[in-house]
Amino acid sequence: MAILENAMFAHLNIRSLAWWLWAILAGLLVWGLTGDPLAREAAIALALLQAAGSLSVHRNVTHFPTQLRIAYALWMAASFVQPLSIMYWILAVGTTARVLTGYCAMARLLLLLPWNRSVSLTWRRMATIAFHPPVEGSVVTGLPL
Repeated sequence: MAILENAMFAHLNIRSLAWWLWAILAGLLVWGLTGDPLAREAAIALALLQAAGSLSVHRNVTHFPTQLRIAYALWMAASFVQPLSIMYWILAVGTTARVLTGYCAMARLLLLLPWNRSVSLTWRRMATIAFHPPVEGSVVTGLPL
């Protein structure tokens, strides 16, 4: 049974700093669902730090993980606007799923953008992007497109 469990979660790299930052962010988001403004402020601060850190290291917005962190921070910022507050719930659910399963819906959405693909977008490729199980490493190189 232990072998099966290890195989199921082999794509989760819980020893990486990135995984822990996403896990902390998921915790802050869930805490923020209680209505505590401190949690929401800490979550956006961490999201902005991740985006700024990635941008400062890679110095390129076309770098996929940097795009992901910038898009994430922008989505979270938008969730602070009252009519868009549902976006916060989506982030909380999505980030928690990302931490627990390795599936990142936002990364999959970003793969649909033309500058993140080297092949044309077909219905079959969109289905692969959306429904392929989580992969180890980046979806950019890990999905069979």
